[in-house]
Amino acid sequence: MLSIKKSVANEYYLGCAYNEDEEIFFGVTDKNLPATIEKAVTGRENDISDLFGGRRNIGSFMIDFTMFQGNSALLIESAYALYTNIWQSIPLAKAEGTAKDLNKLLKGSDNAYCSFVVNAIWNMFRKNKHLAASKLIDFKPLETCERYADEFREHYKSLLSLNEKKRLVKNGEVITASQDCGYTVIYAKAKDFEALCAEYIAELKRRKIYCRKCKSCGEAILFSSKNKLMCDNCTIASKAKSKKEHRLVENGDSILRMNKRNLTTYYNYSHSKKYAESSPEKQREFQRFFAQYKAGAKEIIKQYKAAELSRKEASAKLAEMSNRFFRFVNEDN
Repeated sequence: MLSIKKSVANEYYLGCAYNEDEEIFFGVTDKNLPATIEKAVTGRENDISDLFGGRRNIGSFMIDFTMFQGNSALLIESAYALYTNIWQSIPLAKAEGTAKDLNKLLKGSDNAYCSFVVNAIWNMFRKNKHLAASKLIDFKPLETCERYADEFREHYKSLLSLNEKKRLVKNGEVITASQDCGYTVIYAKAKDFEALCAEYIAELKRRKIYCRKCKSCGEAILFSSKNKLMCDNCTIASKAKSKKEHRLVENGDSILRMNKRNLTTYYNYSHSKKYAESSPEKQREFQRFFAQYKAGAKEIIKQYKAAELSRKEASAKLAEMSNRFFRFVNEDN
């Protein structure tokens, strides 16, 4: 639960401890950092107040990061509202509306990355609010507030691209790393959350652990290969579906057999001597015709499988398209 009672002078840190099998993410003020790291690496994580997801298998945080990206706009806009609050010198309690929105987001989510980044935003704000109130930083000009808010936005947007082809160029000095009780521990100030996540993702990639959404079911899954596109369950289901369709073709479904025969005819023609000797214009026309047939046949079979077309209707439509093809190839070049 985010507190709105007072500003905080202490620096807030975000950290991660991981070994070969497990990981644990946490947040803590600077004065409690050493004790919190000790708790994380000695199995006393339940004593850590800001614990994001608990002790889990390595890569779990990456799954949460991948699945949460759809809610990112709310966090970006919340950060902007909070920094506007600093500029207007409104007491911290007046940020209650934004705090309630963020707490509602936390309460309705079991996503560790959500907790991680919400705490980063809130504690960055509270620290800057304290500095502004103490006249240690000047937030009077509107441009200053907008610069801080826009800086956060840009950091966050670049963070969201880390799991794609883009790479983050980061300053390694903002991250502290150490070894303790068989764990690698990395931590950074809340304002450098982007670099901390980048280092974590880079470690996963060094281990050849990749995360993406399954193209079939949409769930975020860890893969050991960049080329894998579906989770194991969907891969099995897809292969079963392909085998079923193959059996239908081989065992007597006349519509699927007819389409396969037409596709084979098209393919053979495209590799025939007659096609090679035809004019460039006719070759281009054939390619357009072939593309139209594949798209049309796909829709016909889809409707047939959904019982929207009878076998007779589907057969007639496929025959009509194939007859146009035969007339086409028999024309003079």
